[in-house]
Amino acid sequence: MPALPNLQFSQICLVCQRPNSSLNYSCGCSDEPWTKEYRILDVICSFDSEQREQAIRGLANYDMHHPSGILQYIFTPHTSHYPNLPFRIGLTPLLALDNLSEDYEAKIFLKNEGDNPSGCFKDRETIMAALHSKATGQDKAVIYSSGNAAASAALLASEMNFGLITCVAGDTYSEKVHYIRKKGSDVIRIGGPKTTFEEGYRLFARLNEDGVFSGLGYDNWSVRNPYRIIGDKTTAIEIIKQYEQQTGKAGAVPDYVVVPTGNGSCLAGIWRGFQELRSFGLIDTLPKMVSAAIKHASPVYKAWQKNRTHRPAVCDLDQVSESEKEIGSIILAEEGYDSIEATKAVFESGGLAMVLTKSEMKSALIDLMTREKDTVLHHNVLPEPASIVSLASIKKMKQQGITNNNTAVVALLSGHGAKSKKLLLNMLRNHPDLRMVMKHIIENKKSQLPDIKGTRFGTLVDVGKDFEEIKDAFHQLDNQINARDILTV
Repeated sequence: MPALPNLQFSQICLVCQRPNSSLNYSCGCSDEPWTKEYRILDVICSFDSEQREQAIRGLANYDMHHPSGILQYIFTPHTSHYPNLPFRIGLTPLLALDNLSEDYEAKIFLKNEGDNPSGCFKDRETIMAALHSKATGQDKAVIYSSGNAAASAALLASEMNFGLITCVAGDTYSEKVHYIRKKGSDVIRIGGPKTTFEEGYRLFARLNEDGVFSGLGYDNWSVRNPYRIIGDKTTAIEIIKQYEQQTGKAGAVPDYVVVPTGNGSCLAGIWRGFQELRSFGLIDTLPKMVSAAIKHASPVYKAWQKNRTHRPAVCDLDQVSESEKEIGSIILAEEGYDSIEATKAVFESGGLAMVLTKSEMKSALIDLMTREKDTVLHHNVLPEPASIVSLASIKKMKQQGITNNNTAVVALLSGHGAKSKKLLLNMLRNHPDLRMVMKHIIENKKSQLPDIKGTRFGTLVDVGKDFEEIKDAFHQLDNQINARDILTV
């Protein structure tokens, strides 16, 4: 499972294209305010002709049953630091939805990322960030998240012995905060119940820019971390491998790949993975990338409409209905902090961006659970509410005449609904039979997810929307982490 010998990984700035080795993933090349918050670094790999041939062989032999999961990927840095985890990341199934394909008049495949250890695609990203931390000698990390990334980070931190501080906005569900603390992460909750993701993140980004995290020895696992999208690249490899098996055609590529999109990192990373496969001659064509999001809450959609790829677009979340804020909470975006690269991916691939309403998402959920009942029961498939946008987009593509019976579409199911039971029950309140199916799936799924508890229950510190107050809370929790480390030595 080792990476190619002597492979060199380095960071560059996406804005000025110069090498960059900053510890807080920043660059002083621009005074633009958005560069302080958005991901502006990338990770590149250097190799010679011999290593290129080894890479081609390694990618061709990517094994969907490999015990190391996505870390068999040739261009995964720091694999020598891979711990002996009790679970495997990635290698999630690609399921043919034959009945729904007939209804939606397209060949539909579902990439079920809910089968990852934390029930979400974020595990692919956080393991990359964690390995880079280990390689650079850091054993403390900080992350800002609306829930899924933090849950994934907490799971990995508990297994890899990281001290982890998680920052969340005040509107984060209390159930998610409890899960994160249960895994051992300390939590700083910023503002009250109406404090949005962006309000909290701007303060978090200021701490990063001022060197507070790096100065105390913390690696930033949030969206600025350029190692995260390396994990998303592996999704592209798996889609190609599995689609070849489904069709029996070597090098076969689906026509469209639909990705639930808020921040944009997942879509940008998957597109980069497809580009790498073509550069090595493993595929001849590329799929069209589709950004699927909530109406009025998609910076990628707004930028795509304006044909803009070099400056971010900003949405007005006041236009989003309360019900749609609830159903799409994890992909609502006023600003998508990787939206520039995601928008480029949509344009470069010849794809499109779509926005959906609650009624369209609810309809797609009912379609899936009704028409594919045997499949969802057999594979314990249950979309977390926001990820239903991918299937709803395919239905809308049919209505707009974009697809036909020969169009192959992969819909990414970004996470499992086991953590959203109350909301899903509400969406299915007029379908008691489907509610029973849902409950059965959740019971089975919970028995499969690793119930790994942290060594302690994390501390929760509530703060206002004040920079100095957040900074003081971070120092307070850091002192606690350092004291625990001294006691365990």
